[in-house]
Amino acid sequence: ARAAVVSPRNETMEDVATRSIPFLSLEHELAKALTQLPMSSPGGQVEDRCRNLERSCDLWVAFFQTLEQMELVTKEQHAEYSALMELSSSTQQEDALSATTTTTTTSMPPALLLSTSRDAKIARYNAKKQLQDEMAKYKALLERRARLGLEEEDMDGHDQESLERALNLKALEYAKQDAIEEWSNVVREIPMLQRMVQMKSQQQRQSDRFGGSSRPHHDSRGPPPSPNNN
Repeated sequence: ARAAVVSPRNETMEDVATRSIPFLSLEHELAKALTQLPMSSPGGQVEDRCRNLERSCDLWVAFFQTLEQMELVTKEQHAEYSALMELSSSTQQEDALSATTTTTTTSMPPALLLSTSRDAKIARYNAKKQLQDEMAKYKALLERRARLGLEEEDMDGHDQESLERALNLKALEYAKQDAIEEWSNVVREIPMLQRMVQMKSQQQRQSDRFGGSSRPHHDSRGPPPSPNNN
């Protein structure tokens, strides 16, 4: 649906219609929704969550690649998203090899260490808070225009189109900040889930190897004596 509205390979932000801007955040919203899915299948909760988080990482890659093609990613955001993309790729490769690997060791790229530091988190929190305040201001102006029945007339230096566009651009910037934060949390969680999956797989293999609790044990020296034998 989004591809039919915007063509990032051929358009810049100026070419995208105001009402189409929210579609640029579609991958981020889907990725975030996957991280919030409940683990419902008995016995497969960890595996399901791991797969959902890996799918979220793929969606965030697509989200930032689209924005970068449209020149909407800053230098700092590019460094963070590149580090997250690299780490996402390495964790998924480790997941594919988990059946034959006994341990997983993942080192964070310097840019990711920077993005998950306390100072980076505080800066991101402040940026998101400022964006929320600015979005609230634009929403209030739009609501005021609606109450007054204004459509094309300017008010406070804005018309309807400019207010809607400013609001959608701020929401897109908020989505970028939110995506980096959520993605950073996910790439820290995936290795822990992978270790849990490996432990579960090893326990299952050991259970199969030694017969498991479901198999009856027979003494190799002969059948057990009959309870009716006196």
